[in-house]
Amino acid sequence: VKGLSTTRTPALTLHLQTPALTLHLQTPALTLHLQTPALTLHLKTPALTLHLQTPALTLHLQTPALTLYLQTPALTLHLQTPALTLHLQTPALTLHLQTPALTLHLQTPALTLHLQTPTPALTLHLQTPALTLHLQTPALTLHLQTPALTLFFFFFFSWPRGSRKHNTQLEHTVTV
Repeated sequence: VKGLSTTRTPALTLHLQTPALTLHLQTPALTLHLQTPALTLHLKTPALTLHLQTPALTLHLQTPALTLYLQTPALTLHLQTPALTLHLQTPALTLHLQTPALTLHLQTPALTLHLQTPTPALTLHLQTPALTLHLQTPALTLHLQTPALTLFFFFFFSWPRGSRKHNTQLEHTVTV
């Protein structure tokens, strides 16, 4: 085909062009735009939307249950579903993960971690080179540090009802 070509029917529209292609295709259930050198794609159906690009990729994908954005050289990812949200990055990583039961932030070179859960209730901050830790639950709070150690902990416990000591709290700090 040399140059431009268009075809129309009640159920289809096709527009084709070239050198090196352009295509527009439309039906009641689908819309497609294709291009190239090195590609661009737009695809849409009632249940899906896709944008694809490249050299080295970009992708947008959406369905009723999922949204995905992917990139690269060396990656970026955003993924979302009704029960999950994930952001991933890299060189050397960053991660944000969230579900109804968990929230996690991870980082690195040499680590940082934030972890939280609602049930059982837990919060954890971890760091490093040479460590820092914050751990918290309803019954315990722990702060650990180091080089040469600092330790703080607090915990709560109950004696059986009717005993002289019903609720007791213990707090202790150690520095070395």
